[in-house]
Amino acid sequence: MLGGFSQGACVAAKFILTYPARYWGVFILSGAVPGLVGYVVKSAVAEADEELAAVDLHGTRVFVGCGDSDPLCHSRWADLTAGVIAKTGAIVDRRIYPGIGHVICDDERNVIRSWVGEMAS
Repeated sequence: MLGGFSQGACVAAKFILTYPARYWGVFILSGAVPGLVGYVVKSAVAEADEELAAVDLHGTRVFVGCGDSDPLCHSRWADLTAGVIAKTGAIVDRRIYPGIGHVICDDERNVIRSWVGEMAS
């Protein structure tokens, strides 16, 4: 399992796109893919789709969580990150939390706790 919060989430997101594999699970909390604007702009002309076609994350589950009141990572960035990662074949669970700022919320903790429990079984 791989993941992070804030800058750590950005590093995790970039890592899985740079070194694709069948990861057990990836969590990206209050972070986004570095260079996200480039992916979005390129997708308008299908260049990002070609670039992402080489990234195979089929079967990897990815959790993307962010608060809609986060001043450091706008929820739209989390939406776009989830969309970029979904294009790789990953199973993406994107959750935007109303009224939450730049913190890890209970639901995110519960997801990670559940994943760790599954790994330990």
